[in-house]
Amino acid sequence: MSLTGHLKNKNSAVSQWMAGHIDRTEGIRLAKEINNQLVKNTPIVVEGSDPGLVGTAFDYMFRWVLGPLNPIELFAMEGTETGPSTEWVMVMPDVVRRVVELGNSTSDPVKKVHSSIILSWFEQYGRSWKMPAIFEEVAVDVVRLGMATAIEPILEKLYSKIPLETSDDLLQLLETVSSVWGNDLEKQFVLNPSFEGSGDVGGADADWIVDGVLYECKCTKNPRPFGRRILLQSIGYVLLDYFDRYAIRSLGWYFPRHEKRVMYELEPLLKKLCGSSDLDVLRGNFSEALESERIKIQGMKQRIMSKHRQAVGTNERLVSTDQKRKTHL
Repeated sequence: MSLTGHLKNKNSAVSQWMAGHIDRTEGIRLAKEINNQLVKNTPIVVEGSDPGLVGTAFDYMFRWVLGPLNPIELFAMEGTETGPSTEWVMVMPDVVRRVVELGNSTSDPVKKVHSSIILSWFEQYGRSWKMPAIFEEVAVDVVRLGMATAIEPILEKLYSKIPLETSDDLLQLLETVSSVWGNDLEKQFVLNPSFEGSGDVGGADADWIVDGVLYECKCTKNPRPFGRRILLQSIGYVLLDYFDRYAIRSLGWYFPRHEKRVMYELEPLLKKLCGSSDLDVLRGNFSEALESERIKIQGMKQRIMSKHRQAVGTNERLVSTDQKRKTHL
């Protein structure tokens, strides 16, 4: 379970802590204030586009606005590490590397958008292990073509299957980035930061941090999209930064469809929401509340490792038996 998963579960330690420490009335006031700003702008929408795919792909696209990508640092690689065949695990890392190379080397925004969509397919697979329909076709091709010759035909197929509406949607959003961010795009961004406490909730990585502002990007079509869960997600990231590694001093939210970003200084915001702006105390209380989650996660890891060791032991015995049989013959 991730931070967002904990927030969806009202009985989780995270949700229980938030319910006891974040003033609901003040949260509603903040949401209304932010939504009143956002509703002034009609959301950019292309009918028929895939909203989940757009949200993930926009993150990759925005990173390409900032500079070239390093495939090793991308979550898309997670979608290559396990698959339906040995050939998949052998071939797909090189496919992702080639997609990144093509995106890095082109000045064509359409090619960059298409590359972002392909990386998003891999990321979605890596996060959910639910295979996109296009990957079901590709999985057959990988085995049929063989590892030595599969990469280029697979790339050709992936780029040929880009959904037009989703591509057009992303191109429209891309055109608005420079007007919303201006010279801030020249600043140093920390992309997808994780935190000291991320492991305590089963995983937590934010979108980016720039100039001490932690930003979350939300590609939602809702004209009034800001709600309590979005607020709690950002506060959760701040609290998981146990030792203030990132020196977060403001919270920001970026709504590409509304062509708008909003920002609030952290200290007065926490004072209003929590009745205290003492981050050391708040982080300490939050960490203590997660002790039960740490125990659960550690237990899960131990069970997984135990199953892995059993599987390895079984395989070793099978190999040993097979070797003995061959020696006997």
